Amino acid sequence: MKGTGRQVFHGLSGAVAALALVLALLVGCDQGPDGQFVPELAVHSQMRVGATAATVQVNRTYGLDEQFDSTFTDAEVWLLRTADSFRLPWVDRDRYSFDWTGTAPAVGPDETIRLRVTCAGFDTVRATTITPCDFAFLYPGDGDTVTLSDSIGWTRCPGSKGYYLSRRFDQQGEEVVFDFVIANDSLGDDYDSLKVNIPRLIFLYGDTAVSQQLSVYAVDSNYFYWVSGGGGMMGGGGTTINRVTGGVGVFGSAVRRDLQLYLRRDTLR
Repeated sequence: MKGTGRQVFHGLSGAVAALALVLALLVGCDQGPDGQFVPELAVHSQMRVGATAATVQVNRTYGLDEQFDSTFTDAEVWLLRTADSFRLPWVDRDRYSFDWTGTAPAVGPDETIRLRVTCAGFDTVRATTITPCDFAFLYPGDGDTVTLSDSIGWTRCPGSKGYYLSRRFDQQGEEVVFDFVIANDSLGDDYDSLKVNIPRLIFLYGDTAVSQQLSVYAVDSNYFYWVSGGGGMMGGGGTTINRVTGGVGVFGSAVRRDLQLYLRRDTLR
């Protein structure tokens, strides 16, 4: 199996999305005509197909000698869809989050959604995502007991650039998250136009946990390149992975499916 050759240790939702934003804030290296650091808006958001809620995180890039302490209550954050457009209010639960909660139809598959973020003193940030279509697990079934020699497969997701696999398990009382990405078209000799097949559960090798929760995200090109590039960190050739214009960060979309698996103890090592 050919993947991206990179393992990433951050997830796609909740508190870990904040980590992706923080990573974006660390790449602020834009300079003005006089060579001085010029801050830019930094944004992070993922639209989830089927969801009626979303969060757009907004902050700015920082110089090496600056403290991370900005709050952007005055930023204007807009989601623009074919059927409707609406401004997201700032929420005080998180000093740089703007939330959309249940005021519009759910995010649909193959939907074009645009983001616009404005704030006095900064360039306007714009980005567009086209959401992936749906997919489903073929095997194993939810709750199945598996061995490392078993395969995992799901229907190929139209419109997806690739897949992000995240697994969670308990290790000595603590939750461990281990993630990696594979491109939609890079499974080598195992390529199938109708399904994705991973011939062995080799990514579970070496664990001592019997219970594993596996989440597979079919992601758009924005989020695929963002994640495979380390969440905004430097990519190949020293280039910064950036999926918006007018600032830094990512505005992407995904379909998520979850699978609970149980490993036979005699195959864990």
